[in-house]
Amino acid sequence: KTMQLILIRHGETDWNKQSRYLGNTDLPLNEKGLQQVAEIASLLKTFQPNVLYSSDLIRANQTARLIEKIFSLPLHTDKRLREINFGLWEGKTYAELSDKERVLSANWFNDPNSITIPGGESWQKFQSRVLAFLQEIIPQHRNEKVIVVSHGGPIKIIIAHFLGVSGSKISHLQISPASINVVDIYDQKGFLKLLNWRPKLEFFTVQF
Repeated sequence: KTMQLILIRHGETDWNKQSRYLGNTDLPLNEKGLQQVAEIASLLKTFQPNVLYSSDLIRANQTARLIEKIFSLPLHTDKRLREINFGLWEGKTYAELSDKERVLSANWFNDPNSITIPGGESWQKFQSRVLAFLQEIIPQHRNEKVIVVSHGGPIKIIIAHFLGVSGSKISHLQISPASINVVDIYDQKGFLKLLNWRPKLEFFTVQF
């Protein structure tokens, strides 16, 4: 086995609770989010991780810091693990978008490669930076268990990469706040071991 990759989505923020587009806006965890992370952090002891990486955005960094305290691991932050920049959609709910933006949003959800978010980041650029991070750490951490704390989008990209899931299907992967996702990697091939799991998970959905 080359590596065990333990992908953690940050805990809940107020914008997550309100179903607002949250990309590069730097919001902290809310009270529920802090509680969610505390619940999963102790469960990670069973994995006995060696390395800890995190997005530099506050909500991910807060999540990682709570994990760091338990394992006393050095925390490596990386901007490539940020969520996609939602541009003009940042902070809005779907209902608050204009009619034109709603059409764009629906098309982006169905095939993110076909639409560049107004004022935001293209899917190609987003995917490239996340996968560049992934390809960099694999040879660096052979035979180690690596925790990566990030956001829904980057986690979907990493899982979809190993499963061979196309951009038009990636939105069907459900990654809940403070969920644990595990991929075992053997010679660059990934095997999905655990998807979208955490205590008291309200729902579980995956469709290909």
